[in-house]
Amino acid sequence: VKNFRFVGRRHNIGIENMRLMSAPDESITNSEGTRVDENHGQYGIMLSRLEDSWVRQVSGEKFWGGLVQVQSQSSYVTIQDCSMTNPVSRISGGRRYAFSAD
Repeated sequence: VKNFRFVGRRHNIGIENMRLMSAPDESITNSEGTRVDENHGQYGIMLSRLEDSWVRQVSGEKFWGGLVQVQSQSSYVTIQDCSMTNPVSRISGGRRYAFSAD
């Protein structure tokens, strides 16, 4: 058995106690009146190449992709007591997920 360490990963990174808001153009709507602007923040937080890390007590509003995205090459990431409300985007696949992982 040999220990393996992923070169380039950051360890023990925490993001806590924040409120994040995107700023869409709320005047852009579809024929049903749904706000559909996507020329604003996709994610509030994107985590990449992290290990033993966390996001806690973070809220987000109006992002079109989601609040937290954990990208590939990350492991042992905890998301706790977080919420996302009022997403603004087209209603289509791959959008409006509060949390996602690659």
